[in-house]
Amino acid sequence: MDDHRSALVLDTQVFENLKFNFLHSYFTELKNLKSFYDFDIILPTVVDREVTKRLSERIRKVHAGLLKEKSYLSYFKVPQISLEDALEEALTAYDEFKLKFRVKVVGNQSVKVDDVLELYFNRQPPFSDAKKSEFPDAISLLALKTVQYGMLYVITADQDWVEFCKNEDKFTCYKSLPFFIDERLTESSSFLATLKQALLSGQNFIELNELVVEKFKEMTSFEIYVGRKLQDLSPKHCEQFELSNVNLTDFKKLHFLPNNGYSIDNNHYCSLQLELSFSVYVQLGIETKLVKGMKIDVPIYKRERLATTASFFADLKEGSIVTLSFMSFDTQEWFIEN
Repeated sequence: MDDHRSALVLDTQVFENLKFNFLHSYFTELKNLKSFYDFDIILPTVVDREVTKRLSERIRKVHAGLLKEKSYLSYFKVPQISLEDALEEALTAYDEFKLKFRVKVVGNQSVKVDDVLELYFNRQPPFSDAKKSEFPDAISLLALKTVQYGMLYVITADQDWVEFCKNEDKFTCYKSLPFFIDERLTESSSFLATLKQALLSGQNFIELNELVVEKFKEMTSFEIYVGRKLQDLSPKHCEQFELSNVNLTDFKKLHFLPNNGYSIDNNHYCSLQLELSFSVYVQLGIETKLVKGMKIDVPIYKRERLATTASFFADLKEGSIVTLSFMSFDTQEWFIEN
């Protein structure tokens, strides 16, 4: 774990609110949000076990209800699935969710019993006079305190969790997953527009052009069809480069900046896609000429304007590209009639 990264913490209620539907649209939106920001998703061990337990309980409850109405199921063409098969399918769906989102489960090894008892006897969150048996929550929260992340964004409607997080600088609570996604996507969209404007103006755009041309010329050669014959061309012979239709196709930020908005002064990285056009001489054929009584084969060249879609991975700092890594150039559509 990295104390410069951020992490999103989900509690059991998040999954219950979404009816344990691991393909829910909110999870799809969460996946989209991760394409803008580089953060981990973590679950305390207690939450992980509670999700498994409550999911199994719900499956058993639904199965029992179906058995009571068994005589009617044939009218709905409901397939007969055993309880064991249903449980296995549900728990497999949960495992696949954790794998898809690369969920990290935080263990309890770092939690000291004395720390839990201190919260209990001092009636500190998550303990209170009304809720004295919050040991699982206390263990989860103390475990989260020890993880090495710059910020933890906790999705919970549990007021005891909220009260606990108020006293921790690196904890920020959100009452629901939709609220978190909506706020972050709105802010990231605005930030993305600001960043794109910065990258494509003034000196930044000049430097971007130079970096793209430099990467293009690092290729050994590229192929082009001239009169249905394949011809190799050297990028070093290309000139008059122009960039157009520059888009940020994937953007990641190292961490959120709570309460202070966003700033292009922080390190982050993105993927760029753009149209790159250039001029190059292609050989159309051979012409035989008579020079001083001798027949000489002379290549026939034609100046052509070509265009390609180029994709790059860029490291950014203070709103400028500092390094540009080659990804790909699309050259499959180059065809010249001679």
